[in-house]
Amino acid sequence: MLAFNGNFVREHPDLAKAYARAMSKAVEWVNNNKEEAVQIMIDKKYIPGTYADNLKLLKTYTYASGYTRAFNSAYNSVNVYTKYGVINPVKDVDAFVKSIFIVWNDVDDGANTNRLSDF
Repeated sequence: MLAFNGNFVREHPDLAKAYARAMSKAVEWVNNNKEEAVQIMIDKKYIPGTYADNLKLLKTYTYASGYTRAFNSAYNSVNVYTKYGVINPVKDVDAFVKSIFIVWNDVDDGANTNRLSDF
């Protein structure tokens, strides 16, 4: 899940949008180029292990971008963090997540086409 500090978004909305767009494109690229992605990570020493083991692992993942997935991830995180006392209890998790969530209509929603208005 991609998250930004609220002050950063208010002060640099174009930069935040550009980063969100870049992440969406990166997700799509990794999903479509797993062999090359693993080779880059091995070559740059971003990950330990062998090419074969990392490729096998990466092939078990399907990264996804999109507002629906991010919203659900934020919703679940708030519930888990509340349960374990990481954050103070939130009475209305749905309202809380919607209050901190930004939807940019000019940023690709990835594989998901749902918007927050669908919740």
